[in-house]
Amino acid sequence: MKAVWLLVVTAACRIGFDATDGSTDDRSDDVAMDGDDTVTFDARPDQQTLEPDASIDAPATQCDSALVVTPGTRLLANTCRGDLIDGCAGANQEEVVFEFTPTTSGGYTARALNPGTDNVSNSVARVDAACSASMGSCAGILGTTYAAGQTYYFVVEAAASACVDIEFLID
Repeated sequence: MKAVWLLVVTAACRIGFDATDGSTDDRSDDVAMDGDDTVTFDARPDQQTLEPDASIDAPATQCDSALVVTPGTRLLANTCRGDLIDGCAGANQEEVVFEFTPTTSGGYTARALNPGTDNVSNSVARVDAACSASMGSCAGILGTTYAAGQTYYFVVEAAASACVDIEFLID
C-alpha cells in the first residue's frame, strides 16, 4: 500500500512539466539582440521584450557617496573624496558632498568650519538635483528654508588646491 501512495505522490509532482518526445529543443537561435541592448525572444508565442534598467546602469555621482548630516552635529570630513562637481573652488578641485533630509520644515544654516573651532573655513553651495553642478551662490554660511522629508545636497571644496579637513554643520 505504501508503494501505491509513493507512486501517486510522485505522479502528482510531475504536474506542470511538459511531456518530451525524446527530441532536443535548442532555442539558441530564438534570441535576438537589437542595437539598443533590447533582448527579444522571437520563437515563443508569448513574445517578451526586456529593456535595460537605467537605474542600475546609471553613472555614479558624488551624491551616491554623500555623507549624511544630522542637524546640530558636526561631521568631520576631508575635501578629497573625488571631483565630479564643479563647486565653489572651480573645475578640477576635489570635494566632499553632504546629504541633509530635514525632519521638520524650517530655516537651517550650513557651514564648513575649521576642525575644533567656530571659524568658517570654506564656502558651501547647494547641489542641483542631478548632482552634477552647484546651484545658487557659494557662501561661508548658507542659510535658507528647507522642506521636511526632502533631501538636499551640499558641496564643499577646499579654498586652495590642497585637500583639507573640515567639520560640516547644519543647524
